[in-house]
Amino acid sequence: MLPRTLVFDVNETLLDLAQLRTAISDVLTGTEHLAHWFFRLLHGSLVANATGQYRDFDEIAVEAARAVAEKQGRSFGQREATRVKQAFLSLPAHREVARQLVRLKGDGHTMVAFSNGSEAGLSTQLGRANLGDAFDYVISVEGARLFKPAPQAYEYMLRRVGSFPHDALMVAAHDWDIAGARRVKMGGAFVMRPGVSWTLPEPLPEVVIGSLEEL
Repeated sequence: MLPRTLVFDVNETLLDLAQLRTAISDVLTGTEHLAHWFFRLLHGSLVANATGQYRDFDEIAVEAARAVAEKQGRSFGQREATRVKQAFLSLPAHREVARQLVRLKGDGHTMVAFSNGSEAGLSTQLGRANLGDAFDYVISVEGARLFKPAPQAYEYMLRRVGSFPHDALMVAAHDWDIAGARRVKMGGAFVMRPGVSWTLPEPLPEVVIGSLEEL
């Protein structure tokens, strides 16, 4: 049986990045730069963790796009920054997500959205994707001032929810997110969205699914 508390990563797990891919492609010329931008985004968050210099994920996202643009020799000003931010905040949900979240909540699970994004940004994303009502808790790491996959971020979320780790499942399309949850003894469900693969040396989690329908 599924644990009582279901904790969902938001970007790519629930929200489709295709629209962001288009925006990044227009700003940085070429669809291949989305992956480069995403890696730079994760790099920035990990450096912030390691150096104790937390700042909004939205800010790091713009910094990452600017770095990729500069490497291309392209200018990246306020107009480009605004476009990337708006695309990031306006992502639609994957086709099955809304229906399946309602189903899981109706089954009596405590539903948690948990993201590296800011509180304000996360609320905007879920509202625009019409997913806000599906969750009992919407939690940003900014209260912990550490980004996932730092174990302290998951511990902070569990305290907010009032859940024991063994009674919570991290549902994510990112292997590093599952790895962070494992460090605090949470279970994991890896969502293999198109183009997603497990890249870590540790074994796959106990639940591997192609979409939330399988959960």
